[in-house]
Amino acid sequence: MANQTVGETQEFRSNVSPLTGLLTRELGKLSIDREAQRVTVEHTYVEQLPDESEKRYVFVDHYTWLTEDQMRGLLAEAGFGKVEVFGGYEREPFTDASERMIFVARK
Repeated sequence: MANQTVGETQEFRSNVSPLTGLLTRELGKLSIDREAQRVTVEHTYVEQLPDESEKRYVFVDHYTWLTEDQMRGLLAEAGFGKVEVFGGYEREPFTDASERMIFVARK
């Protein structure tokens, strides 16, 4: 979902469920509230029933992110002194274009 367009429902995969034997499609819709620092992802699983009707299951996930300064503040409160921030798992520099914000903190 990292490259999903905000506000649009997209199909991620379609396959036959090994549990039910039914064709199942996975859909997702992403919304972002930048002011609240919150991402909401609506997951919809659509099963194609033998009579050609559909059964839908909807799950909603909410994620809240922290800014670098907020996370540094929380780490300092928890007693961590040396804190490094990286833009990925290979310890590449963190920039505004980074898809991740990885913290390495030591007490």
